[in-house]
This record gives sequence, C-alpha cells and structure tokens, in this order.
Amino acid sequence: MKNNNIFFLLSAVSCMALAQPTAPAASSAAMQPKTENGITYLCGGVGLDESTAMKQAAKSYDLMSTFAAQDGSYLADVNVDILDKSGTTILHTTCGGPMMLVKLPHAGNYRLRAQVDGNAQTKTAKVASGRNTGPQRLVFVWPAAQTGLQQSGPKEAQ
Repeated sequence: MKNNNIFFLLSAVSCMALAQPTAPAASSAAMQPKTENGITYLCGGVGLDESTAMKQAAKSYDLMSTFAAQDGSYLADVNVDILDKSGTTILHTTCGGPMMLVKLPHAGNYRLRAQVDGNAQTKTAKVASGRNTGPQRLVFVWPAAQTGLQQSGPKEAQ
C-alpha cells in the first residue's frame, strides 16, 4: 500500500511539472552548474523548460534530488547539506528550484539533509565507482503543514 502511495505521489508531482507554463528560454540559460569543494551541482526545474533541461542533464550527474510537499506542490529555497561518510559537511547550499543534480568527487556513501521551514529530512546515497548507471534519485516529501504553504480553508470574520 505504501508503494502505491509513493507511486501516486510521484506521478502527481510529474504531472504538475508538465502542467506548469513554460518558462522563457532565458530561464533555462540562467541555470548554470556551480562547483564548491570539488562538488558540482545544479538547481532548477521550475516550469517545463527547466524541468526538461534538468532531466536531460541528469545523465551526467551522480544524484538527482526532488523536493515536494505531500500535496504535490514542488518546493524551492530548500537548504541542502551533503555529508561525507565521516559526517563532515562537504556542501551547504540553498537550492532555488525543486530539483538538484549533484556530481560528487568520489564513489562512496553520502548523506543528504534537506530542510524546509526548519523541518529536516536525511537520506543516504551510495555513489558507485562505475557511475555509468545514471543518477541515484532521492525524493524528499514533506507534509504540507511543515512547508509553510498556505492552507486554504474558511476564514474568520473580523
């Protein structure tokens, strides 16, 4: 049952990304990889153009992380830390889009900690030495109440 829920959520998130209006071509051009401490990463995925560009670029990265709320809304401005096997933070950044691609300098085990509005999640990734298998995919999903998204409902009269 849990696998069905995850499949449904991922399907809904993918459909929402495709339904978003396309971003201007300049937006995709503005997505440029950054490198810090030997780690190259790319954040983006807002709109159809960026989402498509990120998925195509993913083939040359080790990790592909997606950030979403349980209601299917994509999340941006996610604080991300990548820790090596000894627990040392090797990258600290804020991802401005709902997708993050990462090239790591060495094969091995890493921990990714993603935080939205003070609510953190940690996932483990294993980067293989061959690296010809495409990116390992990590999906971070928060309950909507933890994301700071406005909940619609009846408003009180003042």
